Amino acid sequence: MAKALMGTVMLKRLSAITLLCLFPACRPTGEAQVRLRLRIVRFVTSPSTAYDPETSLLWQRNSPGPACKRGSCAVEYCDTLELEGLAGWRLPTSDELGTLLPDRDGQPAPGLDPEVFPGSPSRFWTSTAAPCAESTLAVVDFRSEAIEGIQFADFPIYIRCVHSTDDMCFHVD
Repeated sequence: MAKALMGTVMLKRLSAITLLCLFPACRPTGEAQVRLRLRIVRFVTSPSTAYDPETSLLWQRNSPGPACKRGSCAVEYCDTLELEGLAGWRLPTSDELGTLLPDRDGQPAPGLDPEVFPGSPSRFWTSTAAPCAESTLAVVDFRSEAIEGIQFADFPIYIRCVHSTDDMCFHVD
């Protein structure tokens, strides 16, 4: 009897591919099922950065920048950041930060992928002006998936810097 292979592929960001393989020869009395869960790798990571080939953006990966209560502090931090010998980092837009959220098909918001961005807090400054006032920067909350306009916060808001890779070359061995 021939082997049967059945598979389900979901082409969503960071979703799982489930393969169900049936091998009749595995058990003397019937068929054995082997279930494999594979993860689609979206980010190429180094110890301090995560490259997203979908958006061509390079992200600050571990230990997001300090908590700031003003957006100007966040802009200054990214402007002076140097990671892996690379300068030219900047504060991302709210749209850019939104690309880090995994597509979950309406499931509750768990925040960022902990394997790519370990220990990540939920709120981050963006360079996008908030709709309520031009002097106010938008803040993305990854737990609620909300975008808020904040000029001065009573609580810490973190920084995750981004670098455009349009003028960079990557070599993968």
